[in-house]
Amino acid sequence: MIKTDPNLKSHFSYQTGVSLILPKDWREVQRPGFAASYQSTAEQNPSPSLGIQVFPGGEAAPQAYRQVAQMLQEVPLQNFKQLYQAESTLDGYPAIIFTASWQDKTTGRTVIQHVAVVQVDAYIFPIIGLVTPEQADKYLSVINAAMRSIRFISMVDED
Repeated sequence: MIKTDPNLKSHFSYQTGVSLILPKDWREVQRPGFAASYQSTAEQNPSPSLGIQVFPGGEAAPQAYRQVAQMLQEVPLQNFKQLYQAESTLDGYPAIIFTASWQDKTTGRTVIQHVAVVQVDAYIFPIIGLVTPEQADKYLSVINAAMRSIRFISMVDED
C-alpha cells in the first residue's frame, strides 16, 4: 500500500490530461479562460487559485512555450513587476517559470502570480497561480509544490 499525506488530495482533469496534488481543502471550480481550475476553500476574498490553460499548437515549434511566456509577460497589466524568472522543466518537459505582481484594475488590489508555461509535444500549458501579497508566504509554496507535482497524462491511444 502506498502511504499518502492525509492533508493532500490528487486531482485529474480529463480536459487537460493534467494530474496534480493540492491540499485537501482545495476544490475544482469553473473559471472563465481556464480548462481546469482549483481554489482554496480555507481562504476567501479572494481565494488563492491555480488555473490551467491548454493551447493546441498543431505543429508547434520546439520553443513555442518561450513565445507564450513572453506574451503573458507583455500583457498590459497595471503596475506589472516581474519578480523572478527561470528555465526549468515540469514532468520532464521544458518550461519557463516566472513570478510577477500587478494591480487588479477592478478591485485595486495587488495580485501575485506564479506562472509556469510548459510545452508538451505540440501543446502549450500556461499554469497560473494567483494570490494576494498577504497570502504569498503561505500559498506561493503550495502553488509551487502543486506545479512540481504535475504529471501530463496522454489520453490518446497510440498504435
